[in-house]
Amino acid sequence: MKKIVTAILILTLGIVLMGCVANNAAPSSSEPINSDSSSSATPPESKVESEPDSKPESTPNNLSAEAIKKNAIDEKISKMSIEEKIGQLFFVAFREDANGNAVTAINDEISKTIKDYSVGGVILFGENIDTAKQTTKFVSDMQKESTIPLFIGTDEEGGTVSRLNASGKLDVKKEATAGSIGKTGDTKKAYNMMSRIAKELKPLGINLDFAPDADINTNPKNPVIGNRAFGTKPYPTADMVSSAIKGLTDNGVLATAKHFPGHGDTTTDTHKGETIVKHDIERLRSEEFIPFKRAIKDDIPFIMVAHIKTPNITTDNLPATMSHKMITEIL
Repeated sequence: MKKIVTAILILTLGIVLMGCVANNAAPSSSEPINSDSSSSATPPESKVESEPDSKPESTPNNLSAEAIKKNAIDEKISKMSIEEKIGQLFFVAFREDANGNAVTAINDEISKTIKDYSVGGVILFGENIDTAKQTTKFVSDMQKESTIPLFIGTDEEGGTVSRLNASGKLDVKKEATAGSIGKTGDTKKAYNMMSRIAKELKPLGINLDFAPDADINTNPKNPVIGNRAFGTKPYPTADMVSSAIKGLTDNGVLATAKHFPGHGDTTTDTHKGETIVKHDIERLRSEEFIPFKRAIKDDIPFIMVAHIKTPNITTDNLPATMSHKMITEIL
């Protein structure tokens, strides 16, 4: 368990600290490394013999950006309590208050939750997003309460799953469904759609999108995926997913491939009850896993695991979200 927690923390903090470290990695090339004005210059008549080339010592000024980032992560983790480390693994939602009203601004409960539990991220739903000004302030106020920058995520897939279009008050484009884009066969359309979405999310302070959907829509009776998927075949779907990921990341928003191990061939909705996929591992490897493998190859930072049971692959009778075999061994 300790190894798993540490590995996730390194990934999480690596992403969070990436921007911070890059801005403080080394002195600007326009500034002298040694600014000691008392050093004597070599007299013109003196002959200075060149010294043999030698490997520079490992100092903060010549470490690679990756090494500097890792050092910052290690130092940060070393100072965290076990409670803080666990808290960083959680995303929380603040959809409604005790009276059933939509939460659109920070309050004492939210402030206390962020501080007391050191949560890693917050998920915004349609209830939380009203106007651009309100959303930006809400996100900014939450960030101020956290000692480690928060992941602020939302589900913005285009098509029917759009939190930004929930209130009707944001000036955002209503995007086509992934399914309709997939039918064109033009991966640039997937890239362009997710680029536009990223450019709408980032100014609001939302740095993570729970998209794209990497499922394959193989079951026409599926009640939850349908045209949220880019296609019905593995490789064309994988190509679309790859372009969608790039559209987000090229524009400064982290992407998420979902819903592993694949929600495309189910007859029930995991939001409403038990959902089972009866395929064996060979079938998943030849179909459902292919878009996820492409996403991993593209360095996807997040994969969302689904509450799907796979009785012909795992023997723990647990949904994938709680299955050690599915997450640690297979994914």
